Amino acid sequence: MDGAKNDIPVKGEYYVSHNDRYAVKLTIKDARPDVNDLLYNKDNADKGKFAFTFDFDGVMEICFENKAPAGSGADRIVSLNVFLGFETKDYKDIATAQKLAPEEANVMRLSDMSQDLIKSFGWLIVKGDERHIANESTSGHILYLGTFLSFLLVALTAGQLIYLHRFFSSKKLI
Repeated sequence: MDGAKNDIPVKGEYYVSHNDRYAVKLTIKDARPDVNDLLYNKDNADKGKFAFTFDFDGVMEICFENKAPAGSGADRIVSLNVFLGFETKDYKDIATAQKLAPEEANVMRLSDMSQDLIKSFGWLIVKGDERHIANESTSGHILYLGTFLSFLLVALTAGQLIYLHRFFSSKKLI
């Protein structure tokens, strides 16, 4: 799953179709190649929920591993719902606990949504700036490469003309 950001809560629920003979293993890990930390692990994952908060920016990998042998016909259906940021909060429970009116709970949800959007826009601006810098650098390199290749082409053409002139002069065709 792409786009994991620091201090963002993650909540998920899953359901795996039933099979008495073979288990399904669920593994959620940090997919950065230098880290590879395990965030969640469950061996007999038929139905359940998970929740954690990211402490990094990057990618997480969610893997359901069917322990059935290949070709056994024990295929499984997996249903997975993952929620990030403000989507992890249950505003009905919050409204009940704080004795809020439905409108107040909706305002709280909209406020959290707008804060999440502001964070996302900030992240997009940073990523856009990084890509802009990379594009400028790449553009400069391509300009230098193009100039070098043009001079190389002119030099090779001049060398070829000199060679052909000498060749035909030695054969006394010119």
